[in-house]
Amino acid sequence: MLTVMEMLAHPTFKNFRLISDRSGLNNPIRNAAILDWETGKAVDDSFFPGDFVVTSLAAFKDDPELANSTLASLIKKNITGLAINDICFSDVSDNILALANACHIPVFMFSGTNMTEIIYALKNEMTFTEINKNAMKTMRKIIYQTNKREEIDNLAREINPFFSNNIICAFAMPVDFDNKETILNKLASGYRDYLNTIKIDPEVSYSFLFLLIGVCIIYTDQRPGRELKNDLYDLIGQFPISTEDFAVGFSDQMNMLADTDMAAKKAIYAATDAKINHESFKDYRDIGFTRVLCPLRSDYWMKNYYENLLNTINSYDEKHDSHLFDTIKDYIHCNGDINAAAEASFQHPNTIRYRIKKAQELLQPESIMDFRLQMYTIVRLHEINYLLTDWRL
Repeated sequence: MLTVMEMLAHPTFKNFRLISDRSGLNNPIRNAAILDWETGKAVDDSFFPGDFVVTSLAAFKDDPELANSTLASLIKKNITGLAINDICFSDVSDNILALANACHIPVFMFSGTNMTEIIYALKNEMTFTEINKNAMKTMRKIIYQTNKREEIDNLAREINPFFSNNIICAFAMPVDFDNKETILNKLASGYRDYLNTIKIDPEVSYSFLFLLIGVCIIYTDQRPGRELKNDLYDLIGQFPISTEDFAVGFSDQMNMLADTDMAAKKAIYAATDAKINHESFKDYRDIGFTRVLCPLRSDYWMKNYYENLLNTINSYDEKHDSHLFDTIKDYIHCNGDINAAAEASFQHPNTIRYRIKKAQELLQPESIMDFRLQMYTIVRLHEINYLLTDWRL
């Protein structure tokens, strides 16, 4: 099941022009249907709540009043949306638009697209999986293949043509990361089911993108200056995204859709930090040095520095069947507290002291501060690389 707004991301609907208000764009589509000649009781018998109806109104071209009464009957059936080919009628009466707005039914005009193509797309191509696949490809372009602001703006509107400039992103990463695929598939199924009950402000446009390592939520609001984090938090709360199953990161709020790449990355980095630190929610501004390590993890100099440190420790562990890396990890996670690290690893404090001293001898730091940075870098980049290895969509 898709919403009308998600439908509009498909290339088949690029010529659709919204002529009603936005209040029904989040309506879920249950079926697609063509209005041909039906009037009166035939409308009641042929169309159902949740139908997205396409028509040229060709059968009514000489009878505008009958066209209006038929459209009114359709709208009162609580259809999901209405698309009218402008070949016979170039607009819709104010009364019909007022009724559609009151019933929260989006109305579109279109040209240059065959109605059969539209129905085929809705029934055969417009699966949630297919739409998400297209969105993933577009996000790849946004994040990796361009740094041109205008191009990023255009690509973001391919994901959702109703995105606006007041934007924030969230990213939900599975806590049980080894079973992320199962968890994400379950969430995707639940997401579609919850579309029937979602309550969303008509000024808001959002998209859920199911990526390989989590869910990216892009959330925009037409109202400039409106604070978005609490609104996005409330939206997430309407879906089956529990804090037991997911660590959620939030980007900064930004005022340009062209910054979608930065907002998405910040949300992913914040979720990564939350996952590592066993927290349910994290703002990007609060993730400390992770703000540096995440974007630089593939930088040649950072990667070379990290791998030299890690290889030195791993080589010693393999040769001596030791556990220096595990000890360094416990030590860092315990904020350098020897006794806490010993308790966490079921070791004697003297064993922890010996291993930390051995690591210092192997890494040969210039100072104790340099050694602490070395240990932190080894541990944190090891965890970041594990979580972000497959995030390239």
